[in-house]
Amino acid sequence: MKKILLISVAVLVFVIACTAIAAEETVSYVPIKISDSFNNNGIASEENYIGDLAGGYAYPAELWPQVKKSGIIVAGVPFLLADKTEETNNNISCNGDEIKFTPGNYSAILILGASVYAATPLEENISLNYTGSTDDVILSLTDWCQEPQAGEKIAFTFAYRLSCNANMREDIPNYIFMQTIQIDSKRKLASITLSENVNMHIFAITLKK
Repeated sequence: MKKILLISVAVLVFVIACTAIAAEETVSYVPIKISDSFNNNGIASEENYIGDLAGGYAYPAELWPQVKKSGIIVAGVPFLLADKTEETNNNISCNGDEIKFTPGNYSAILILGASVYAATPLEENISLNYTGSTDDVILSLTDWCQEPQAGEKIAFTFAYRLSCNANMREDIPNYIFMQTIQIDSKRKLASITLSENVNMHIFAITLKK
């Protein structure tokens, strides 16, 4: 009786383990190319101090993560993040842009971004344009010089920011966050329309299947 019970438990554990592995294997990500919508240069270097994420301040190129041609991995998620090429736009200052991609059944939207001039996290509607219908969901992003307050994860931490007006460092920690929005995977998503709040900056978007 004990042997039968032990065998049953072992089989159950094996089945659970296999199910978990299968579930993990079904997860996939689709990084979206958003560079055509870039309209802001939020990175500056101490060689030229050219950049303006907000009020003449910018992320430091010297601390910018190394980005391969294939992109970058953040917490297991691939993103098409811009590199630190000088004097080049590298993010979207939201202005109602529509981000199009191959329609598909996606379960989540993952966004690298941050807000500026935000004493509290900015909360703005973005439109999910499904085949035949549209839903609005809220995107929340904390100010780049504050620790996350809107359920985000920290994607990148920078020990200082650059003042491009004063040509100097400011020892104020700043961040880019990863925010996740769960969506309806039963419908085919064809595009996302961003908010019109220019104080919300998007650096990369990836879709989860």
